[in-house]
Amino acid sequence: MFAYSMCMGITDGILPSATFSPVVKNAYAGIEKISLKQIDDQWTTIANVCHGTCIGDKEYYYARKVVEGTPFALGAAIMFHDRYHLLKK
Repeated sequence: MFAYSMCMGITDGILPSATFSPVVKNAYAGIEKISLKQIDDQWTTIANVCHGTCIGDKEYYYARKVVEGTPFALGAAIMFHDRYHLLKK
């Protein structure tokens, strides 16, 4: 969501493209490398995301489960993907 927000800032003219485009590009490459998981030849999902975050202490935060295919992670990844490819036009 941070990278998506940076994309929005760039396209809305709030953030300078020269500064933030490399950051967004690195975020996109990281998601492709670490978080995209091919399920079969037709479907891909998002992996290596936390199960969720709510209020807790540091031990709770670091002990959260790592999961894949959660709707909130998939939705955020799709939003970022779409906005990222608009920047490249």
